[in-house]
Amino acid sequence: MRFQKPQALQKGDTIGIVALSRWIEPSRLKTASDLIEAHGYKVKIHPNNGLRLHEWAGNEKERARAFEDYWCDPEIKCIIAAAGGTRTLHMLDNINFEKIEGHQKLLCGFSDITALHNALLTQAHCIGLHGPDAGRFTKPNAKTFFESFEAIATGLEDALEAYVWDDANILHYGEGTGTLIGGNLCIFSYLLGTQYAPDFKGALLILEEAGEEIRNIDRMLLQLGRLGKLEELSGIIIGDFTEVQNTGAISYPYSVEDLMHEHTDGLGIPVIINAPFGHGTRLQTLPLGCKARLKAGKSHVQFQLLEPAVNLS
Repeated sequence: MRFQKPQALQKGDTIGIVALSRWIEPSRLKTASDLIEAHGYKVKIHPNNGLRLHEWAGNEKERARAFEDYWCDPEIKCIIAAAGGTRTLHMLDNINFEKIEGHQKLLCGFSDITALHNALLTQAHCIGLHGPDAGRFTKPNAKTFFESFEAIATGLEDALEAYVWDDANILHYGEGTGTLIGGNLCIFSYLLGTQYAPDFKGALLILEEAGEEIRNIDRMLLQLGRLGKLEELSGIIIGDFTEVQNTGAISYPYSVEDLMHEHTDGLGIPVIINAPFGHGTRLQTLPLGCKARLKAGKSHVQFQLLEPAVNLS
């Protein structure tokens, strides 16, 4: 499957911010906008962030329309999600993906935005950036987060160099090459069996999670295995699993690393944990739909993108 690549982002281009899930406070939006503008870009904020339906910026139809508005706006060259949250999954059936496919653009976000990223891959053949939302640009590492996003969105040559992930732990050695898919484990698992689930064959699966029960993580990994999805992969890259809960009446006796090792044992593919992305202090932008290579060797872990996420011509 070949995916659409938009033109590389350039200084002076307009970046749109849309609330696809939760709304965020105007003060945080301003902080995020100031950071983006300081790097030489214009910012346009969709007014749907002012809608209030509990924690969400409007209902599913309103958020879908806001997304389509900015995706089809020729002035806007890239969209960054305002925040993650919940119920982006519910929005998918309200999006006109045929309309979306006629426009080439990047969407950046993670966590709950996993649902939309993988839907765009399968329904509109668009590459997506698993990276910071606008809310992350108000955090202590905001500048680093933005520069990682910018390197991918602008097609910076350095982005195609091999990274050595010193902090990553190797669960299974090996080398694998494939298309990047995945995102947040919980959200990604809910796509299985639907038209929004991507092709696993030969892919490199990335996973991260935050605030989930350890027993639920076990069940979701079991489901991926029972569906035969894990055995189709060329490699698995596990990012941060933060604030994992263990609140059952009887404590669950496994760590995330224990579970990952168990569920991937015997696959014959490289599997690493503690890669630099997720809800922690590290958030390297990874382009879903692009080919990459993972090497889990005896001394280190090496990751390399094999193609840019954007059209450089």
